[in-house]
Amino acid sequence: ETVEEQMEKIANTTAVYSEIGHFGDGSIVKDIVGAFEGPKDTGNIDTTTDITDAVPAYEVPIARLEKNRKNNSDKIHSLRKGRKFVDDIVDDIVYKVVGEPENVEDIFEQVHEIRDFECFTKVVREFHDKCFNLGENGFALRKVHVLANLCGSEVLHVDKEENSENIIGVIQGVCNHPKMVEIN
Repeated sequence: ETVEEQMEKIANTTAVYSEIGHFGDGSIVKDIVGAFEGPKDTGNIDTTTDITDAVPAYEVPIARLEKNRKNNSDKIHSLRKGRKFVDDIVDDIVYKVVGEPENVEDIFEQVHEIRDFECFTKVVREFHDKCFNLGENGFALRKVHVLANLCGSEVLHVDKEENSENIIGVIQGVCNHPKMVEIN
């Protein structure tokens, strides 16, 4: 198969989604694709890899810094301190909304289906505006499920409008810190 044939094949399968453009050196379109692939080594290929340093995606920023802990100790401390700050703010919001019910851990740990999308949207928007810009604070973004759980919480026995107003009032009272970014 030539480069041109491969480009046409791809263009025919993706034309529905976007317009395909041809860029680069046009003199290679008649060349065989295999000429650009490395030599095929069929010798003893070990396809099993022993991964011993895998971490959850949200822990990657810390794991990367810990590779050179000596030079990055201040950055590691700052990142952990920022994460603790986010956790403390979310903890304060939950406590001021629901108190200390027996199932409070469910609110923090469980990821339930959003039951009240209108409440969730209002509350997340307020959290974004008053507490942490969710586009600039990846760790805070990982906490929005807690807000969804508050909106759909069986612990709160109030109507939908009062629920979102109550949570928004708490957010406004708790989030009085200056703008913070890059808490990942």
